[in-house]
Order: sequence, then C-alpha cells, then structure tokens
Amino acid sequence: MIEATFACSVCAKQAGAIQLHGPAAPAEVRRESFTSVLRAPATAEAFEQLRAALAAGDAGAIFDLDPEYAPFYCPPCRASYCGDHWDRWDVFDEDFPDWRDSIRGHCPRGHERMLED
Repeated sequence: MIEATFACSVCAKQAGAIQLHGPAAPAEVRRESFTSVLRAPATAEAFEQLRAALAAGDAGAIFDLDPEYAPFYCPPCRASYCGDHWDRWDVFDEDFPDWRDSIRGHCPRGHERMLED
C-alpha cells in the first residue's frame, strides 16, 4: 500500500488522504475527504501514474487522473483545501428531487467545481 495525505493550504488541517492498495491488477483507491469516503478500482494503466503521484504528494496529478480522487484540490489555485474552506452545496436530480446528483463548491478564492459526482 502507498498513501499520501494532503494539508489545507489555508490552515494546514488535513484536506484528504488517498491510499492505493494491491498490485497493479486488481488495485483499489481509497480516498477520505470532507465529501465522503470513496473506494474505486484503479486500472492497470492508471496504477503506475497514481503510485508515482502519491509518492510525490502531487495532488494536481492525482486530480488529472480522476477529479473524484482529489475533491479537496482546486486546479486554478493549484492548492488543496479542507472542508472548512470549501463553500459546498448538494445538487439534486431534476427528475428525482430526493436523489443527490453531486456536490459542488467554491474554493476560498471563488473557483467553482464539482467536488463529487
């Protein structure tokens, strides 16, 4: 297993933690952040890139592989933020109003993005 944690650029509190389990096939990504805990398979192609990005602590490279791996990361800022510093809201499906479709948010500098689908 390889693991990296990412600190908030504002307060240094933990913004998220990502673990990569197993050999290249089958591998699993486990991400903990203020949005939720995510468990997802990692393709053999993405395994080495993710392993290298985790070893380097490169949240931008992790975000580039899959934005849901790094919901704490803001690409325009090139910075990570904890849940206290994201202004976030739930987006509900228009056809099924009780179904949460995604989580969106603004970083401290006002950049908006989808944090979790």
